[in-house]
Amino acid sequence: MPPHSADFSMERRKVAEPVALPPTEFLTGRDNMFLTVEDEFHYMNVSGLYYFPAAMTAEEMKGHISAFANQFSRCRQKLVRPPGLFDRPYWVADTDYTIDNHFTRVQLPAPATDLELMDVAGPLHAAELDKSKPLWHCYWFDGLDGGNKKAILFVAHHAIADGQGFVRSLLTFVAAQDPTIADVRKLQYSAGRHSPSPVACQNAKKPETQLTLATRTTNAVTSQAVGILVFLAALLSYAFNYILLVVIPRTSYTSNTKTTKKQVAWTTTHIPLDKVKAIKNRYGVTVNDVLTACVGSAMGSQLPADKQDPRLWLLIPTSMRHPDDLSASNKTSGYILGVPNGARFDIGQRIRGVNSCMRTAKGSPEAVLNYSSLELMYRYPNAFPKFFLRGANFLTGVLTNVPGANTPLTWGQHEIKDMIALIPQAGPNSVSCAVYTYHGAVTLSVHMDHMPGHEVFGDGAAKSIILAFEKAIDAAYVHSQALAIEQGYAYKEVKKIQ
Repeated sequence: MPPHSADFSMERRKVAEPVALPPTEFLTGRDNMFLTVEDEFHYMNVSGLYYFPAAMTAEEMKGHISAFANQFSRCRQKLVRPPGLFDRPYWVADTDYTIDNHFTRVQLPAPATDLELMDVAGPLHAAELDKSKPLWHCYWFDGLDGGNKKAILFVAHHAIADGQGFVRSLLTFVAAQDPTIADVRKLQYSAGRHSPSPVACQNAKKPETQLTLATRTTNAVTSQAVGILVFLAALLSYAFNYILLVVIPRTSYTSNTKTTKKQVAWTTTHIPLDKVKAIKNRYGVTVNDVLTACVGSAMGSQLPADKQDPRLWLLIPTSMRHPDDLSASNKTSGYILGVPNGARFDIGQRIRGVNSCMRTAKGSPEAVLNYSSLELMYRYPNAFPKFFLRGANFLTGVLTNVPGANTPLTWGQHEIKDMIALIPQAGPNSVSCAVYTYHGAVTLSVHMDHMPGHEVFGDGAAKSIILAFEKAIDAAYVHSQALAIEQGYAYKEVKKIQ
């Protein structure tokens, strides 16, 4: 029987006891960052929207969510944030925890389509979580598609974990119920390369001669010198990008409206991953390059002609997590990417431009600097100078790529039909986009301010960007096929000449 088969009964699954909670746990500096950057207009919530077949019931889902919470301590711990300048926030067990405080049924307005679900999910995703309780909540939606489709929205604070942390927590939970799953890591699309394992020193047990001692000393000094140079290079890269953000004038995406009203949307038609791979293979780029270029094209297409900036400035989070790390934690960094924009670029030029920018950004030590410094910078969040957060006000948006499961997953006896990730805004009027890959399909979500009558965006802007993204994918595919034909003819002509 294949993993996650719908016939795999709950009776055959072992229900684990709740994981014991430690008395207290300090938040890491990377956890604290998401407490520091949020304000009353931009709460740092991440959400997962999951679709299920009609057979799933609210009570059954509540039971699965309760079991999930029992296995992950953060779901039963609440945040304590002392006011002292050098006091560190910490997690403590919530003695009043009950699943009833974290599971809410929501009746959708009729006719309840995905579009109505988007209108309801936006404010729920963006709302402040009750900080007197564990920082998560699950919403069950009644009435979707006349009851033929079920959905939940699982909202949690980013201080608990990053996108990879939440995905791997889900995969770990699923694997714990299904004995046919031998390796949790094989359930997920590749999240990138990692550092090779350290090689054991062959001379570890041999007496150290003066020569080997001198060699080790020289290597140690050289390593420190290289480390200092890398740090300085990363610092210059970060400073350069920060100056560009603040100094270069822009007309789009940067007005500070200070609104608590938000709008979200996501692709409801399946975009095959194979289609995206065909595009990337034809252009000789990466999947992320293709998706980033298409997102940039979609965002630019929604701007008036007089609001087009030559580049859209996106924060690109990048995971620093080892593939073996399945913990629910924050181990992410990022870099700033200037995505080429404007009517003069066709989709092929955008893809090549993004690829060039991506290679430069990935080759710089900016992400390494950010990751290594976050722990120190935010260790004491009450003492953090707010001035350094000003750069986020100039970002066009944030775009993250979250690799999900490469095979269908089930909760109980019901297959998860679709998964969508929603992420917080980077700052005022910014557009937050999350690309989620699940079972051979790609989904894009958009989260942004809701600004009726605004000069740049108004009602339904998030949905418009989603439609533009789907068109951009189609245009990229057409371009790639035309390029294939052109290159094929060129190849035949070369063969004739030879």
